Amino acid sequence: MARRFGEIGRVLLGVVLWVAIAWAQVDYPVAVGKVVPQYPGSKVEMNMRVDKGTQVYLTTSDPAEKVFQFYKDALKEKGWESAMEMTHEGGYQSHWKKDKAEFHLVIHSEEEQTKIMLLLSIAE
Repeated sequence: MARRFGEIGRVLLGVVLWVAIAWAQVDYPVAVGKVVPQYPGSKVEMNMRVDKGTQVYLTTSDPAEKVFQFYKDALKEKGWESAMEMTHEGGYQSHWKKDKAEFHLVIHSEEEQTKIMLLLSIAE
């Protein structure tokens, strides 16, 4: 009988851990947060370390133009200079520079959702 309860306990623990992992919140990367804040109300879908930098993907229901303006204003306020800006169907892209760092921003709307990709890279 005790063995059976032990097996049930392990199964329940596995289910609880699986649910916790599925509901886990992905954090906004600290390095990117030092450059620009997370777009208000956006959800971090993924973040990862890349060669000499950090990349983060977010989503929001706000229009791409509003999101793009938010990041442009935030970067200018922190002293970043625009190196390139492009408008394309459904979105925007821009590249910014400050000292030895570069910040890339890609925003694209599709099916009532705006996807945001931020990439911060720092040259050594």
